[in-house]
Parts: sequence; C-alpha cells; structure tokens
Amino acid sequence: MRFTVKFFIALGLLFTGLNLLPQMASADSTINFGVEAEIPDNQIDKKQSYFDLKMSPGQEQTVYVNVSNATSNKVTVEMNINAATTNDNGYVDYSEGDKKPDASMKNNITDMVEYDKEIEVQPGETKKVPIKITMPDESYDGIVLGGINFTQKESEVAGDEESSKDESMVKNRYSYVIGLMLTETDTAVEPDMELKSIKPGQYNYANYVKVNLQNPTSAMITGLNIDAKVYKDGSDEVLHETKKEGLSMAPNSNFNYMIDWENQEFKPGTYRMKMTATDGNDHTWKWDEKFTIERDDAKKYNDRAVGLEKDYTWLYITLGIVGLLILLLIVFLLGRRSSKKKENRLKEQMKQELENKDNDPKE
Repeated sequence: MRFTVKFFIALGLLFTGLNLLPQMASADSTINFGVEAEIPDNQIDKKQSYFDLKMSPGQEQTVYVNVSNATSNKVTVEMNINAATTNDNGYVDYSEGDKKPDASMKNNITDMVEYDKEIEVQPGETKKVPIKITMPDESYDGIVLGGINFTQKESEVAGDEESSKDESMVKNRYSYVIGLMLTETDTAVEPDMELKSIKPGQYNYANYVKVNLQNPTSAMITGLNIDAKVYKDGSDEVLHETKKEGLSMAPNSNFNYMIDWENQEFKPGTYRMKMTATDGNDHTWKWDEKFTIERDDAKKYNDRAVGLEKDYTWLYITLGIVGLLILLLIVFLLGRRSSKKKENRLKEQMKQELENKDNDPKE
C-alpha cells in the first residue's frame, strides 16, 4: 500500500513538474539553478528523493534543501510550499497554491511550515535553505502531503532584448518540486469518496457536466478508474459517457470529474447520472443521482461554447408549422376568392335573366 502511495507521489511530482515548465521554450533555454533535498534520519524511505518524514505531535524539526547556482550570475529563487490538491484532470498536483483547501482538511501543510520566500544564490554557490516544520499538537492518522516549489524570479529570467521589451511574449521559467509527506502513526486509513455536486459548466469553451468528487480522508486514492453515464430522466438511452483510468486523489481534496457533452448544446431538463469508481485497493463507490440543467444556464453556456453542433430540430418543426399555416391560409384565401367569383357569376346570371324577362314582348 505504501509503495503504491510513493509511486503516485513520484508520478504526481513528475506531472507537476511538467505543468510548471514554460508554455513556450526556445532552443537555447537553460535551467539556472538546481535543488536537492538533504534526507534526515527520520526519513521513512531513504531511497526517496523527496521528504517522507515520521514525526510526533507537537514536534519541531528543520529540514534543508540545497539550492545551487552553476552560472556566472546571481540567481534569485522564489520558494513556495503548497498543500497537495487534485486537479480537474484527476491527478495529484503540488502547484495549485491558489486553490481553496478542501473542507475536510484539518491539517494544512501550509500552516505547519516556515520558510524564506526568496533565496539569493551567488555565482557558483550552493546554499542550504532551511524549512522549519511544526507538527500539530493533536495526533492524526494518515498523511499530510504537500510540495515545495522552486522557481527563478521572473525579472531575472533571461531573454533576448526584443522579447524583453515585448511583454506579450512568454518568458521561460523552469520550476522544481520536492514532495513533503508527514506521518505520525502507523494506523492505516481507509480511503473514501463522496459526491458533492453535479452541475453544467465549461472547460476550454466546451460544454461539460462537472461532477465534484471529494476524498474526505487523510489517505491517497490511487489507481482510480471512473465510468460515468448520463441519461435523460426516465430513459434508458445513454446520452453521454466518459471513462477515465489511472487517476489519483490527494488526501482531503476534491476535483471536478468532467463528463464530455461532445460538442452538443445543453438542453434544459432533468437528467440522471450513474457513476462507478474503483481504486487499486478493491474499493468501489457507486452513485445514481438526478440533476437539472436550468434554462438560464443552458443558454449561458451554449452562447459561450465554441464549435457547438447546433440542434435545429425545433427550428425545423417551427418552420414546418409556419409553412403549414401559410399553406392553409393560401388555400383558404383561394377558396374564398373562388366562392366570391362563383357568387358574382350567379348574381350576374340572375340579373341577366331578369332583364331578358322584362324585355320579352309576350309579357
């Protein structure tokens, strides 16, 4: 179990590192500094390159990270420590410092550490950077998980003269992340999952239904496979289905599982979602829930969506009805006109007969 957790922590650090790479990199981009954790004696697994510490309630400990500068210029490194979260792709993330902590989180790692926000490292220097950890007084089971992020100060990031003048161009900023996992007891914590909400939304201007899932426990959920189906309420026909495998959730975190609406318009009404989630430790969670897409929400998201496949069914029906009404009106008017002509002919005929009768000499 702990091996699996360590594997997914390492995988999460990798994905976080990838997420923190610049959006656009030039061929001559360089990383101007390096970081390395000094592994202390209370490290649970000394083979790991991140901090995996066994500590006690109320314990204080300072750990160190060596930040090195192999360049000929001074480097200013910004350091930030974030609680591990779960991003909406379904992976543990250590970079979402602005994400609101989950309501189930009792021990936020950001409240347990003290550190310098900026570190100046001179050319050729390796600086030992302290991070002071103070454990909460009340004992807890499970893990507290976070990441130590290192990024070079933006104003120092190298770029050519033209790109430096053009603020619209993306500068290269590389980051390192070192995991920080804190444990107090050996008591195993069984993971759990709760469904918090189902509502329409968008991602990259495409319509999705967002299912907010929460891990309210201090254990990681790993090897997570999810299958979600959406039906119109009262129907057995699957309208939309999204399957994902190999996901993970950080302790005491939540994320939005995105059900792809496949470039279709949201239609107001009541729907039913059936979801099954399984993890790598034989846990299964199932939900069968109704949800509603309100007319105002449907219009709002449909108006914003890009590449939407419009449903013109009602337009066709409306045009058909209007066309039929026009045809009936034309038939009515033609019939009325024909009747009028016939009536006029009869009147003319009767008038002629009367005139002929009056002019008859026999009379």
